[in-house]
Amino acid sequence: MSELNSTENIMELPIIPLRGLVVFPDMVLHFDVGRRKSVEAVRTAMQSGQKIFLVCQKDASIDEPDMDEMFDIGVICTIRQTSRIPNTDNLRVVVEGTARGALMSLTQTKPFLNGVINVISDTVSSVNADEERAYQRAVKREFENYSELVPQISGDIIAKVISIENSGELADYICSNTFLDYPSKQLVLEELTPYKRLVQLLVLLKKEIATLKIEAEIHEKVKDEIDKNQRDYYLREEMKVISESLGEGENPLEEA
Repeated sequence: MSELNSTENIMELPIIPLRGLVVFPDMVLHFDVGRRKSVEAVRTAMQSGQKIFLVCQKDASIDEPDMDEMFDIGVICTIRQTSRIPNTDNLRVVVEGTARGALMSLTQTKPFLNGVINVISDTVSSVNADEERAYQRAVKREFENYSELVPQISGDIIAKVISIENSGELADYICSNTFLDYPSKQLVLEELTPYKRLVQLLVLLKKEIATLKIEAEIHEKVKDEIDKNQRDYYLREEMKVISESLGEGENPLEEA
């Protein structure tokens, strides 16, 4: 679709509501598109600049969300690749996030969602540089602690995190590479001040690490209980075999 007013950073774009998925700027994401309106939105975007607005819907169970059922802040993306999934009408799409955007209004709902998007940028932080660097270090350290509990996070991701010096980029990249739930990720996406975004992410990481540690303790307790039950079972079976080999009714444990 066409840009309405470039000087005011206003664009009109096709929209795809996402179920339980939050996109960030500079994030490359691939996902499957199955809803008819979303498929039409992708096809339209591919014919007019490959720009599309991705925004998480508040309730993943709603099949056709209206404006009130989507979050206000999403991400303007460039579609890098599309392919049709064999034997279906669904599409597999690769996108790259370019900028945060605010959904101002819907201009149509059929045959796909289309809306007016305000491109938004990070706001300038008033915090001093030393304090901001301290928060960057704290977030990086906390992410390393998180990665020790989540083996899916690769060494390449950790190396990338260590190299990032921009607070906004750091928060976005870390958050996009966690398994935080989508409401938590949406909170980070909606924070426009990089320093405050770091603070928000730091709190979320600490809470998630505490939860993961509790889950690990529960898993270990359950495992120990299962192991104990298995040992007791094998011991009983072993005693049964020995008893039968000595003769019916003779129990070696009772002879001592």
